[in-house]
Amino acid sequence: MLSVTNKQHLAQKEVDALANCNSQSHIIAVQSQSTEKSRIVMLSRDDVNGWQLFLRFFNLGKLANTKVYLSEITPYLNEYKWSDVSKYAKTSSYHRAYLKVCDLANKAVVKAQDLSLFNNVSKIKVKKEIKFTLYHGSDRLNRFNVVKHIRWNPLMQYQTLSTLLHKEFSRSAVQLNYHGSQDGDGPMMKEGLSEAGLQKVKIIVSQRIPRSEHLPSGHFRNAIA
Repeated sequence: MLSVTNKQHLAQKEVDALANCNSQSHIIAVQSQSTEKSRIVMLSRDDVNGWQLFLRFFNLGKLANTKVYLSEITPYLNEYKWSDVSKYAKTSSYHRAYLKVCDLANKAVVKAQDLSLFNNVSKIKVKKEIKFTLYHGSDRLNRFNVVKHIRWNPLMQYQTLSTLLHKEFSRSAVQLNYHGSQDGDGPMMKEGLSEAGLQKVKIIVSQRIPRSEHLPSGHFRNAIA
């Protein structure tokens, strides 16, 4: 991976674009054929409209040769090792740029179940005990705890965690419980999830296998492999 702090890899102009991007009024984009060294740019949301997106197909208009969709820019961002700047002073442009990339990585998880950039920025791992219950039809076969290390970053939300777990346990029902709120509660899902908060979340996973399906020995262990 390329170094974020090496000016030969990532120009200061690109760092500043990430650090100063206000999601309410601007987006991050990547210029694929920029005449300057800088490739990451900040664009006004007013310029990213239906007409300009149409012109982009013909490499015309304000968005010519510019990647604006999340799926287009995450591969470029993922070329850099963002963990190098995660512990910089919070007021530094590098740390603010890192937080912006965390925000984009979390959105990529929720919107596209793309974990590549999330794994890049989320170097802290929190040890969690997951309560797992296996049913065969309506009969409970077994109940046990599963230890899992979950990646965390400073802008992680409950919906990020929920998406990660639903992807991991795709055949199971996943429930988050934190201070009485449960997975699916709209307000809770948009809240930030601190490292301490992640440690306190209770994770309950239930897998129900149809009674018509034969269960070989040890199946309940394989269900979470």
